[in-house]
Amino acid sequence: MRKKLDIQIIKQPEWVTDDQIVSLLHNAHQTTLQKGMHYSVIDQNGQDIRRRIGDNGVFFVALIDNKILAGVSGISFCPEGAEWYIKGKPYAEIKLEGVREEYKGLGINGMLHRAIYDYAYNYVDILITQTATQNKIMQNADKKRGWHYVDYVSRKSTNYYSVVMAKWKTAPPISSIYCHYKYFCSKTRTRILKTRNGEYRSIFFFLYKLLK
Repeated sequence: MRKKLDIQIIKQPEWVTDDQIVSLLHNAHQTTLQKGMHYSVIDQNGQDIRRRIGDNGVFFVALIDNKILAGVSGISFCPEGAEWYIKGKPYAEIKLEGVREEYKGLGINGMLHRAIYDYAYNYVDILITQTATQNKIMQNADKKRGWHYVDYVSRKSTNYYSVVMAKWKTAPPISSIYCHYKYFCSKTRTRILKTRNGEYRSIFFFLYKLLK
């Protein structure tokens, strides 16, 4: 039986470097790599991830006994977006998340999320996050936390489709059913037009599908 650990969630302290966070992310995503999926920071360093969360971005870290870096979650603030769920409004995106393999199953990711909610909702009313379509465990956890499916995308930096989920400070601007309908339309459109690597399909793909 694992002894109870002292887990503390705080903003990134000075002694935790961005390179240490990259190392943690590599460890946390080993299962992803074993499944043949690339995650977006596989070839990046500390300077790269700092640029990804921006000048006003923040990392929250999970520390074991105030000394062991066990988990991380970054948040990036954006002035506004073009998509229907963030159109014309400032929002924040949770990104660069991970928990070391040996500390998974302790609820650390949920603790990190709660810290981010408390921080981000002082500045914005909308949070978004992206998760690989294969990562059903994370998606189900986010659904229990009140997140909604809103978009379906593919990125050239990865080799898989991703779902975008949103969480509003109060309530979604539309019903949950209509949220899912818009998500379904996005998923259908993306799967038809783009590959998992974010490249547009050729006309030959459509001809093949029609003749098959």
